[in-house]
This record gives sequence, C-alpha cells and structure tokens, in this order.
Amino acid sequence: MLIGGDLVATNEILLFYALALLFLLVAVIYISRLSQKALTRYESRQHNLKGKDDVV
Repeated sequence: MLIGGDLVATNEILLFYALALLFLLVAVIYISRLSQKALTRYESRQHNLKGKDDVV
C-alpha cells in the first residue's frame, strides 16, 4: 500500500534510474562515434600506405 511519501520516493528512484539510463545511452553513443572515427582514420591511413590505386 503506497502512501504519499512512498510514492514520492518511488518517483525519485524512477527518475534517478531514467537519468542513469540516459547518461549510459549518451556515453555509449559517444564512445561508438569516437571508435568509428578512429576506425575511419585507421582505414584511411592503411589506404594511404598501400597506395591510391589499391581498393581497401
């Protein structure tokens, strides 16, 4: 049985979990973009080492 105080505490816990999930989502997207950028840079470097005519 939920009384007013418990309901507020539950809402605060849910808000905390929502913010934590949002933070994790943003962190995962940021890290994946960084790794994608690094991978693209690595592939272009390999392409430049092989020569312009070679297809990677």
